[in-house]
Amino acid sequence: MKKILNQKTIQLTKTDYKIILFLTFLYAIVSFIHLGSTKNPQTFYKIEKNKDIIIELEKQEKLQKIWFYTGVEAKELEIELSEDGKNYITVSNLKDLYVFSWKELELHYNTKYIKLKAPIDIDIGEIKLWNRQSKPIKVKNITSENKQIKNITDESEKIPKEISMMNSSYFDEVYFAKTTYQYLNKLKAYEWTHPPLGKIIQYIPIKITGIYAPFYYRLMGNIAGILMIPLMYLFAIKITKIRKYGIIAATLMMLDTFHFAQTRMGTTDSFLVLFMMLSAYFMFRYVSEKENKKHLFLSGLFFGCSISVKWTGFYLGLALCITYFYNHFKKKRNWKETIGYGVLFFIVIPSIIYIGCNFLVPNTDIINIKTLKDFVKLQKEMYHYHANLKAEHFFSSKWYTWPISYKPVWYYSYSYNDHTRRCISGIGNIVIWWSGIIAYLYNIYIAIWKKDKNSKWLVLVTICLFLPYIFINRIMFLYHYFPILPFMILQITYMLKKETEKRNIKWLIPTYIILCFLFFVLYYPVVSGARVPENYLKSLQLFSTWYF
Repeated sequence: MKKILNQKTIQLTKTDYKIILFLTFLYAIVSFIHLGSTKNPQTFYKIEKNKDIIIELEKQEKLQKIWFYTGVEAKELEIELSEDGKNYITVSNLKDLYVFSWKELELHYNTKYIKLKAPIDIDIGEIKLWNRQSKPIKVKNITSENKQIKNITDESEKIPKEISMMNSSYFDEVYFAKTTYQYLNKLKAYEWTHPPLGKIIQYIPIKITGIYAPFYYRLMGNIAGILMIPLMYLFAIKITKIRKYGIIAATLMMLDTFHFAQTRMGTTDSFLVLFMMLSAYFMFRYVSEKENKKHLFLSGLFFGCSISVKWTGFYLGLALCITYFYNHFKKKRNWKETIGYGVLFFIVIPSIIYIGCNFLVPNTDIINIKTLKDFVKLQKEMYHYHANLKAEHFFSSKWYTWPISYKPVWYYSYSYNDHTRRCISGIGNIVIWWSGIIAYLYNIYIAIWKKDKNSKWLVLVTICLFLPYIFINRIMFLYHYFPILPFMILQITYMLKKETEKRNIKWLIPTYIILCFLFFVLYYPVVSGARVPENYLKSLQLFSTWYF
């Protein structure tokens, strides 16, 4: 691979576009495999408190198992059985049910009547019964207060062959995906603790298709994850000016297991990281090329988008501010113009985006935003929620453990009777993550001793993204490290460039990429939800904290 150009401004060629398309297409194919089902029950019946429903079978059956699909409200469900329709026994009291998920309950009772009771209102989309011969049980009728109910047995063609993450929500999808459903149906939004832009983007395919199913509420996040691949390519060649290192950076992002798991889930972190990368990318172009105001505008635009997804986007703002003002100070630019453009692009435009998003979807569980006063009140509530959060979680972790992927986040697990299991865990590719620590120290060294401008900037961004977590006392998770990952990959790429050119070590890069690829292949079942023998998953738990 040869240099594209030695000048500050790098022009992409047809070869670059072909490479970008190939890498993006290759990753996209893998990322869409088993992303989610496109068909789930769409009609629901709300079982209200103290208004039980009775399922009467055509005849007395030896009931073996029940499958049911929950809707937008799901917390608890009690199940009672009776042979005569008068004397019922409680056989199950289910708690902490997930919304929009299939649930299996094994029973082994003789019965003709099944009573569903809701201590708290619950939405049921579909129900399916099997006898001990694993044959479907026919339902005679379903009633509540002597009224016929049909819409929990009206979509039998949408009952899956097996329960999995393909057709059920998992982890934080229960908050974000639930809120997109509420957007669709103009209900009060349940998830209000983060700004709404990410959920608005997530909602787009659902609005277009009118279908509420896992594929559609995961689609935009996966697309964001795909877009990170060409962006990494562009970012790396802007820094290195060599096509080969664009390929390396994009390939490392493709092979990172955490990036793969996180972006395929129906949450908003994909949008946060993509917007932060774009904002940083255009700021780098602004200061390293010809100070094109278009790049400055785009940096501010995507910064506004990032903070409108999650407040952690503000951490990048510190790096942008330092980069922008240092560049103008060094070049002795007019201070009035400098401050004017800074305020316009990084305060005014982001504020318009942030405030505007809130008025697009104003109806939340705690307040309906009609005025700026309502908007300010919601921001205070958001702050108090995060500042005073005292929750605990088994998979939470300390900030200083993140760079080595010490404690992955176990997002999903479902075991089957044949000793196989599906699992999704947010675990980093340790070949990439551990070498990222070395690369960070290396870049600090050449930033200080070699006065390398690129290293200085990469180190600055990493510090600004990581440092705030040191002062946060609430529980945190490995996914908080996700925005830092692209910049660690860029530092790895830059280190490989410097050292291979200096020492002419031709075997280093191919060997490194092969190791990254082998880790991705070995741990693919861990991050994708592929159904594999349980013993295989256990064999990959290299450390006691790698629990999946």
